[in-house]
Amino acid sequence: MTTKMQEKLENAWRTLEAGQAQASTRTLDDLGIDDPRLLLGIEEGCRELVIESLAKPEGRASSTRAVKVVARTVGERSKARHYLVIRCTSPDLYGVFCRFTASVLERVGGTADPANEAITVLREWQRMFERAGRSKETTVVGLFGELSELLGLARTNPRAVLAWMGPLGEPQDFVNGRLALELKTSSVRTSEVEIHGLEQLWAAPYEKLVLGVTRIVEDAAGRTLEDLVEELGRIGVSRADLDERLEALGWDAQRLGESRTRFTSRGTRYFLVSPQAPALTPDHLRGPLPAGVDRLRYVVALDAPGFVEMTGDSNRTFLASLATVPST
Repeated sequence: MTTKMQEKLENAWRTLEAGQAQASTRTLDDLGIDDPRLLLGIEEGCRELVIESLAKPEGRASSTRAVKVVARTVGERSKARHYLVIRCTSPDLYGVFCRFTASVLERVGGTADPANEAITVLREWQRMFERAGRSKETTVVGLFGELSELLGLARTNPRAVLAWMGPLGEPQDFVNGRLALELKTSSVRTSEVEIHGLEQLWAAPYEKLVLGVTRIVEDAAGRTLEDLVEELGRIGVSRADLDERLEALGWDAQRLGESRTRFTSRGTRYFLVSPQAPALTPDHLRGPLPAGVDRLRYVVALDAPGFVEMTGDSNRTFLASLATVPST
């Protein structure tokens, strides 16, 4: 779906909200989608994607902090109609939810059970919603850390923005071919970090998987998120590619401008993740998480066997290679 479709969806929701009804839905035929099974809605101030289902959609996907999945039935017995309702409860995530909705509409066209396909898309977007829905403090500090890392990479090659793949759904924050970097942020020097999912520390797909741990502290003389974004633009990073990733995380220009806290990076430690690292991976389960388990979090100690701290030339060589994204 194009950016134009996302704009149409945003305008459609705003029209519903302007009607001031407690609950309301509308079809999408004026958006060029002639399928009465697909609806946009609002209820109790929340934006919804409403999809008719062949059966009552029970237990097919779990909710996140800001995106709820509920079943709705209209009518009784033989006349009952079942709907899957995907509801965004946080205005901060409306941008991400709009992109998600556009992705669902692109995928469900012509399918026998669009609700089932929508659940598949939701699972693919789960990590993105989780990242965007974290607490404000965690989100700001984490984004500052990733933008700071990107700035360092982009000074070597402005096309390194294309390696910033975490916002677009990759398990690691930065991926370039067979190289990957997962970055963790903390306000103190830490000896352990929290890992999300089965693939974040899965070294098997990569020639090198590195875990970076960066310390970010508040500093009145430091920089804001907006400062980092502006500097990335000045050194030649594509604003279209950068904005795509920021918007996927729920950060538009207005939200960036409103984030006035200043931070400074106190340095980053890099650890090569070996196959012996203490990580839960698909190799351990021999497949995906069991049905009904959609999220996994655990804590690892950085001094555990299998994490090899990198220094000096090893760091520089790895980061230079990670930044080397070829022209297309």
